[in-house]
This record gives sequence, C-alpha cells and structure tokens, in this order.
Amino acid sequence: MKKYLFITLISLFFGTLCFLLMNSILYSLIVFVLFAASLFVGDFFFIRRRMEKEKKDHECFFFTRSFLLSLIASNSYDEAYKAAESNASKELLLVLGTFKERTTKEKIYCLYDYFKTDEYRLFLSILDLYETEGGDIALLSDPYLMDATQKEKDLIRKEGAKRKSFIEFSSLLFMGSLIIGFLRYGLSSFYEELLGSFPYMICSLLYFVFTAFTVFMYCKNYSEIGFKEAFRKDKNGKIKKTAAKSV
Repeated sequence: MKKYLFITLISLFFGTLCFLLMNSILYSLIVFVLFAASLFVGDFFFIRRRMEKEKKDHECFFFTRSFLLSLIASNSYDEAYKAAESNASKELLLVLGTFKERTTKEKIYCLYDYFKTDEYRLFLSILDLYETEGGDIALLSDPYLMDATQKEKDLIRKEGAKRKSFIEFSSLLFMGSLIIGFLRYGLSSFYEELLGSFPYMICSLLYFVFTAFTVFMYCKNYSEIGFKEAFRKDKNGKIKKTAAKSV
C-alpha cells in the first residue's frame, strides 16, 4: 500500500511539473500515466523481485548458520532445527508451519523449494556427506560457514551502496525538477510565447518521456534482472517469478 502511494505521489509530482511547464491538462495526464506505468512495472517486475531475493538470501544465511552451529554443539538434527527455527523470520515460520507432519530431515529438504539458492543446495550436500560418510561436522561445515559469512557481508555492503546510489539518483531528479521550475518562472516574460512554439512543446514532452524511461531503467539495473528473465512465462502462459542474480 505504501509503495502504491509513493508511486502515485511521484507520478503526481511530475504530472504537476508538466502542467506548470506546458499548461496542458492532457499532457499532464499523459506524463502522470507514463510515470505511474514506469514505476509500477519497474517495481513489480524488478525491484520487488530483487528485494524478495535479498530477503531470502538473509534468511538462508541465518537459518543454515544457526542449524550448523547447533548441530556442531548438539550433534542432533532435532535440536539444530529448533535452534534454526527460533531465529527464523515471520515469513519463514509460516513456511515451516506447513511442514508440521514431516520429519526434521524432510523439513530441511523441503525448504529448498522456498530458498532455491546454490548456498542452500551446498548446505544440503554437506548434510548428505555427513550422513553417508560421517566425520566431523565442524570440519565439513567450516568452509561453508566462512563462505556464507563473507557473502552475507558482501550483500550488506552491496545493499548500502545501492541505497547510496538511490539517494544520488533521487537528488539528480530533484535538481532537474528545480531547473525546470526555474526556467518556468525565470522566463515568465517569454512563457506565453513559448507555449505557442511547437519545438518547445515537443522538447518539454521528450524531457518527461526520457526521465520516465530513466526511472524505469534504474529500477531494472538496481534489480540486476534481465528483460528475458523478468518477462519469462511458464507453461501456463503466466509470468514466472524470477530470482535475481546471487551476490
């Protein structure tokens, strides 16, 4: 709901800016719809999927880390599962709640359908190796824990860099809007004459089209999801949920 309000406010802002610049309700509505469509598609197909992927990456790290550390200490699958479950997010707990009738090992393997990451597949392979070959689980899991910890740090660092880039991008849009506002009121003596100029109207409209396209491409690049993956359809002809690239 908050996202839809944000999209509406941003679209309304640029629609209003278009009206101040071009004095046309029609063009303002076109710009409003253009920005709303760009933001909605960018959020639904790209940003939202990236955020879901990052959330699951964090959940996977904390679940597998808690499980392995508890397994090292207790040497019990049941105790390890309880420890991992106690640190799970609300969304993950809802998923785990659907496995109540299954054994602990079955629950662990069923979770792959939720995470669907290479890291979780590696985690399962460590458990398979431990069950079939035996050995010290601490030695078997140590490389995985070190690698997973490093990836978690890299993910947090990357998220921070993306927040910084978002602030910079938003600042550029704001500065561009201020310049447009300055031109509108700074050239007020020529404003009526400019409104009758076809090149002025076309250039003004192209500015908003280009800005909306830039916003859409920013969403796409932020998500690190390609167009083919974002709009790939399943066997039923529906758009598939696509995971972003792993860090």
